[in-house]
Amino acid sequence: MHDKTATITPRNGAVASDGNPVPASGTDVENVPCALRPMSSAEAERWGRSAQAQVFDFFCDPTAPDGSAVTVGHDDQITVGGVIYKAIGPSQDQGGRGNVLRTPVEKAYR
Repeated sequence: MHDKTATITPRNGAVASDGNPVPASGTDVENVPCALRPMSSAEAERWGRSAQAQVFDFFCDPTAPDGSAVTVGHDDQITVGGVIYKAIGPSQDQGGRGNVLRTPVEKAYR
């Protein structure tokens, strides 16, 4: 299921002039096994996005390869294959078993 890797950069609370969150420095979690799947139009609308928006479900392991815990918060930056995404909601335990996190994300326009 996880066919890619991601770098997760937590936000620091500040907002840049283009409206995107400013990443926190030095706190990246790298090489997190992940997958991106297009979100249904109904699910996109649930997150306040149009059906035409580039929104995805981001799935990842709850533990990074170095053993650290993976958490994704609202507005965190996620980079997959050189493309930057922004979390539009918090991660949730997919299936309730603690082995896959699901996070709604949208393509960030920078």
